[in-house]
Amino acid sequence: MTHFPEVIAKMSKLTSVNLSANPQWVDLDEGLRTLATGPAGKEIQILYLNECSLTVLPKEINEMKKIGMLSAASNKIHTIESAFPDISFTQLFLDNNQITSIPHHVDADGKRLFFRIEDVETVSFSYNKIKLFPDVFDADAMYGIASIDFSYNDLEGFENEGNGFQGVYVQTLTLANNPRLKKYPKCLSDTGSKIDYINLRGCGIEEIPEGSFSGVNVKYLVSLDLSYNKLTDLPREFHAAHMPYFYGIDLSY
Repeated sequence: MTHFPEVIAKMSKLTSVNLSANPQWVDLDEGLRTLATGPAGKEIQILYLNECSLTVLPKEINEMKKIGMLSAASNKIHTIESAFPDISFTQLFLDNNQITSIPHHVDADGKRLFFRIEDVETVSFSYNKIKLFPDVFDADAMYGIASIDFSYNDLEGFENEGNGFQGVYVQTLTLANNPRLKKYPKCLSDTGSKIDYINLRGCGIEEIPEGSFSGVNVKYLVSLDLSYNKLTDLPREFHAAHMPYFYGIDLSY
């Protein structure tokens, strides 16, 4: 096959579609728009698009109301055309692409979001070119996300850091191997973010600002990986009174 098979978009009973490993489909960008807006798009719940020639994640994805899992890793995606306020992804994998930023939508409550986060398990953007951790999550969300991964990007800081960052509610936050991230993200404490495990392995962290471990929800932190950084000290508030359930820290290298 040399082109996207448009007939698939007309199949109204499809719930799972795997189109991975078809880099020869140079028309896949338009094919995905056709799939999302066709009869199949209304029913698809699982969509695999790994290792293809995809360069754009189109706004038409928002028409796929039932989609729960999208995996479009190892493509050439450089643009996400819009946020997806009508979609509630359970799993989203966009690793190993060329994404530089993530768009957002402002909901009726004034919250910024990329997609609805009621039942999220995994959000992964590792191996991209994102410079700022996106402000599209919410520390006050009803349910926490299991895993958020922005490792191996170009992170230098957080969007809206010190100016209304919404925070994050997640079990595992992975920001490893972002060598431009020079300071520990104090905004996580300031915004009342709820996080169990933070992985900052292999970043360029030289400083942990005072107050990074004294926020109201720092008590949720149980494990922290700060290995392979450039720290010379830990802040005075780094103690059991603020983190009563803390059981693991890696300060090697």
